Amino acid sequence: LVNFTATSGYTEYIPFVIIGFAFQAVIMNSVWSGANGIRNEQQLGTAEAVFVTPSSKVAWMLGKTAGTIVVALVGTAVVITVGTLTLSFVLTAVPDVLTVVAGVLLTLVGMTAFSFALAGLTFLAKRAEDINQVLWTSMVFFTGLAFPVEALPQWAQLIAWTFPVTHGLAITRGGV
Repeated sequence: LVNFTATSGYTEYIPFVIIGFAFQAVIMNSVWSGANGIRNEQQLGTAEAVFVTPSSKVAWMLGKTAGTIVVALVGTAVVITVGTLTLSFVLTAVPDVLTVVAGVLLTLVGMTAFSFALAGLTFLAKRAEDINQVLWTSMVFFTGLAFPVEALPQWAQLIAWTFPVTHGLAITRGGV
C-alpha cells in the first residue's frame, strides 16, 4: 500500500481504478467508433460510395463517432455513480471540475485523431477486431487505467506517455 500511495498519490486503490474504468468507455468509443464505422461501411458495400461523394470525410468520421462518444460520457457518469453508491468511492476533496473537463476533452480530441489513423489501418487491413484486441490490451497495460504508470519500468513509461490517454487520465485524476 505504501508503494501504491507513493506512485499514484492515492491512499486507496478503489478511487484510482474507478476513475480509470470510468475513462474506459470514453477511450474505447473515441478510438474504435471511427474504425468500426469504416469497417461497417466496407462490410455493407457502401464505403466506396461514401468516399466518392462530394462531402467532407472528416465531418463524416466525426459524425460516425459523435453518437458513441455521447453514450461513452453517459457510461462514464454511470461508472462513477455506481462506484459511489456500491463501492464507497468518495472524492477526498472538492473536484476541480474545469480540470476534469479539460482532461476528458483533451483525451477525446487526442484519441479521436488516433481513431482516424486506426480507421485508415482498418480500411486497409480489414481486421478491425484483431487490431482492436491488440491495441486495447496494450492501452490497458500502458496508460494507467488499472495501475499507476509510475509503477512500470522506465522503458514502459516512455511508451505509456506516447498515448494521449495517459495524459488525459493524469489531468483528470489531478482534478479529483
